[in-house]
Amino acid sequence: MSVPKLTYFDLAGRALGLRIAMFKAFGKDGWKDERIQFQDWKDLKPTTPLGCLPVLTLSDGKQMTQSEALTRWAGTVMQFYDASFVLGYS
Repeated sequence: MSVPKLTYFDLAGRALGLRIAMFKAFGKDGWKDERIQFQDWKDLKPTTPLGCLPVLTLSDGKQMTQSEALTRWAGTVMQFYDASFVLGYS
């Protein structure tokens, strides 16, 4: 079984809160934290939704983006956030 994969640069930035939420929701080994280098961004950018990071790839291959929305999604997984606010992601 594959695990959710978070892709972001190797720095805190917009993904810091999301990384904390992912750790709380899935534990240490329940998700993959893929950290990319800036020199790799030029080749990766055209393959991302909206051409930006962070990107969360779910186990079914669906990709989601936008750090605030992803943090709310992780909050629903932890049941810390009302799932009715997260529309379209289940």
